[in-house]
Amino acid sequence: MNRYQRCRTWLLLLWFFIAGNFAFGRDFKDGRIKLVLHEQSGRFSLYYLQDIDKERYIPLFVDKDPRTSYITLLVNDSTYRLGESSVFRIMLDETNPLSPALVFDSPAITVRQVFSFLRIGDTVLSNGIRMDIQIINKGEKDIRGGVRFLLDTNLGEEGDLHFYTPYRQIKSETLVEPSASDTYWVSEGKRGGLMGSFFISSANNPSSVLFVNWKRIHDLSWNIKVSPGRSFTYLPYSVNDSAVCYFFDPQLIKVGQSRTCTLLLAVSQPGGFETVKDSEELSRIFSKAYEETLNSQEDLKRDLIIIEDVLKRLDVLLKAQGNISAEDMATIQQILDRLEEKYPANQ
Repeated sequence: MNRYQRCRTWLLLLWFFIAGNFAFGRDFKDGRIKLVLHEQSGRFSLYYLQDIDKERYIPLFVDKDPRTSYITLLVNDSTYRLGESSVFRIMLDETNPLSPALVFDSPAITVRQVFSFLRIGDTVLSNGIRMDIQIINKGEKDIRGGVRFLLDTNLGEEGDLHFYTPYRQIKSETLVEPSASDTYWVSEGKRGGLMGSFFISSANNPSSVLFVNWKRIHDLSWNIKVSPGRSFTYLPYSVNDSAVCYFFDPQLIKVGQSRTCTLLLAVSQPGGFETVKDSEELSRIFSKAYEETLNSQEDLKRDLIIIEDVLKRLDVLLKAQGNISAEDMATIQQILDRLEEKYPANQ
């Protein structure tokens, strides 16, 4: 084997090693959202079905290496980067496909990163997610537990304006605290837009949200001394590379108790998170989905997505109840009738 062949073989082995670490994951689809959970690395990717007709998804944040977005757990005076710490074993909980979870388990603490599909604004199809990070104290002592979630955004990096809120433009390092009037942020470019929550109607809100150069915060185990106005460039390592970092400051978690930290991520919408609904129930999905007439191939594919969502909900009902209620059966029959009207067999 000559030098070229050895080099080629080495590169192929390296590619397979890297791909095995983060390129493949478990897909969960609902509406226009595709959530990919990477069990090996303990990371996730999020995609939006931008073009239904062409079935084209766009990533809502950096997905080439999902490892750049992650959770850091602070327990007392120790920090753990989940997915990389040998203290925690990673598992995938897909008992409920509508609410899958990444589980990080240790003898004393379990962290559950639970995802739920949401509908933001006036839409039938899911276009966002809710993420609940649950810290469960299984040990024999009370702890003080906190969470840092670093999200490697990139849509706004296409231009000068990396982020904006209803009240300001964010072009440099900025810390947003609960006293601010901002309700959501947007990272937007030519390919599309991602928005995230600041402080929603929940007791599980972050203590603060920091817009910062990705490497600058990544290199530190927890927090930094904020420099308002500092650019999103960190020479010579990282140029025009911004990120969003959520901080949930440490709180007391007694033995046998838990703490939940919550945030929302969705395709950018006018009005932000003013209207947030869980992914629709069986009857409501169908009643809306089949009020429309068949106008195009896009309508057909849209209906197929809705049917897939309903089938998943039926599967959940069967697993949870063992059978389907008479009310749900009546709804299914009603939908079959509507389908027959919309897609007649002799068409």
